[in-house]
Amino acid sequence: MAYCNENIGVAHDFVSNLQIEAIQTVMPMKQTDPRILRRVLIGENPGSDNFQRRFHMVFCYNKASETDSGWMVAGWIRESLGKALVEKPLLAGRLRSIGENNTNYGEFEIVSNDSGVRLIEAEMPMNFDDFIHLKEKKNVEGQLVFWDDIHEPSTQYSPLFYVQLMIFIHLKEKKNVEGQLVFWDDIHEPNTQYSPLFYVQVTNFKCGRYSIGISCSLFLEDPYSITSFLNRWSQIHVNMISEADAPKIPTFFLPNLRKKGCSPTLYSSSNTSNYHVNDTLIFKLPLKFLNLSDDIHKNNLVEKCVEEVENKFGKNLSTKLCLFVRETSEDVNVETFTREGINPFGSIKNGLISANCWDDLGLADNIRFNEENKAVHFSCWIINSGNEDLVLTTPSLGDESGFENNILVTMRDKSFHRARFTLFLDYSTRI
Repeated sequence: MAYCNENIGVAHDFVSNLQIEAIQTVMPMKQTDPRILRRVLIGENPGSDNFQRRFHMVFCYNKASETDSGWMVAGWIRESLGKALVEKPLLAGRLRSIGENNTNYGEFEIVSNDSGVRLIEAEMPMNFDDFIHLKEKKNVEGQLVFWDDIHEPSTQYSPLFYVQLMIFIHLKEKKNVEGQLVFWDDIHEPNTQYSPLFYVQVTNFKCGRYSIGISCSLFLEDPYSITSFLNRWSQIHVNMISEADAPKIPTFFLPNLRKKGCSPTLYSSSNTSNYHVNDTLIFKLPLKFLNLSDDIHKNNLVEKCVEEVENKFGKNLSTKLCLFVRETSEDVNVETFTREGINPFGSIKNGLISANCWDDLGLADNIRFNEENKAVHFSCWIINSGNEDLVLTTPSLGDESGFENNILVTMRDKSFHRARFTLFLDYSTRI
């Protein structure tokens, strides 16, 4: 039996060429006084899975000019993000347990400013188009077979027949590939206060295109509530670089900060490719249809949405779900939702609008870090790493009636983790 180290490892080795070049911490440019707090109540189910639930966004841009690059954009982001965080300091906050010695375990609060936002600069040594099309079958299925070249002159030592057995789950999905364009490091218990809750990764492609990846804990924001901050941040960025006295090159321009003859590449433990991208269905309805203070009304509505998801995907969801409730007060309650004994009323269905995409966020057109450069590619997805299906309720600005509610149902990750092993059966004749 033979072993080949280069072929034994996790399933995402095929995109392991990503190089992390720099990691910085961005803090608000002004201190928040008094500091802002947000309560997070996890209640009866304070398992570690709740801490890893998050969403990711990826914006990809063309090279707008000869001087445009991801390195240039990242240098300016170091400054523009610090300005934007002054208006939203909780994004730079940390999660801490309330009470000493965990006496109130399950009750947390987010304290503004304390942790900062991590800014990652990375390089992908391939063209953007080649990277996006890695999901094609031929690119992926090459990982499912093994071959070691026959070496001359010692041909007698090379096997001529291989069998590879593999546990290999969901690799063909594009968003597993795009997980390389965002960064996340799991929140570690019991020292949750040392873990950032918000990450920005700027990735440079060989062709000159670049991407901006966002990772954010669901304790902080969700894809709908974050839109106002992203719009405001991009406006601050564009205005800053458009000022008449703005320098041509930002202070934190990484190519100018590298030492000659030094390879600065870092190796990180980003956990963005270790999870399957979960299916999510989005329901939108006017605020008048959802009364979060009425448990019976809320439970019936959630059950109606869950049944709609089951009908659409042809799958049975679990009898107990994890329910994230984000109210207009910004407090977050994480509850266990039990479906048993709930009979959803049918009258709400007429006001329920479902969608299976994130196009209504409008971010692909609006988030520009160069006024003339619109994103050519946009993706958004939620990671639900727990053993329960996830339901998230969140308010957002509506077009007509002021506010509307969004109910997001995300199915659990049944793959848990990827493992790979290889068995070589040697049928070659030895001389």
